[in-house]
Amino acid sequence: MTDSYLYRLVYTSCSTIDGSPSEIKTTIDDLLTVARRKNSQVGITGALMFTENRFAQVLEGSEQAISSLYRKLESDPRHRSVRLLALEPIAVRNFGSWSMAYVGGHPDLAREFAELDADDDRNEGEIGGELVVELIARHLSNSAATA
Repeated sequence: MTDSYLYRLVYTSCSTIDGSPSEIKTTIDDLLTVARRKNSQVGITGALMFTENRFAQVLEGSEQAISSLYRKLESDPRHRSVRLLALEPIAVRNFGSWSMAYVGGHPDLAREFAELDADDDRNEGEIGGELVVELIARHLSNSAATA
C-alpha cells in the first residue's frame, strides 16, 4: 500500500472490560489478535495503549479505512466515553511497522496518561492527539512491543 493520502486518527475512551487482571489480559490479547489480522487486511497500522481502565489508540491509513473502524469502535461495548482527539492527514506513518502495537501495564504509563488526560480536560481538548502519539511512541521504544 502506498502512503499517499495517509491519515491519522487518535482517540481515547474508558474501558468497560471487567474481571480479574488475568481475565482483562486475556480480553486485551484477544482484541489485539483480531485487530492485527483485520488491520493488515485493510492497510491500517497503529498502536493501542491500555492503562487500568482507559484506552488510547492511534490508527493510520486511508481516511475511509480508519473512519470506518472508528465508527465501529464508537459502538463497541468494551468502550464508553469515546473521544476523538485528532483526524488529520499525515506524511508518514509513526507506527508503520505494526498492524497494532500495544503498550500497557506499566505504572509510569498509567500516571503519564492520567496527567495528559487531566491537562487535556483543563485545556478543553486543545492538547490533542499529538501528545498521545508521543506518549505511546516513547513507551513502545522503551518496551518489547510486538506487532
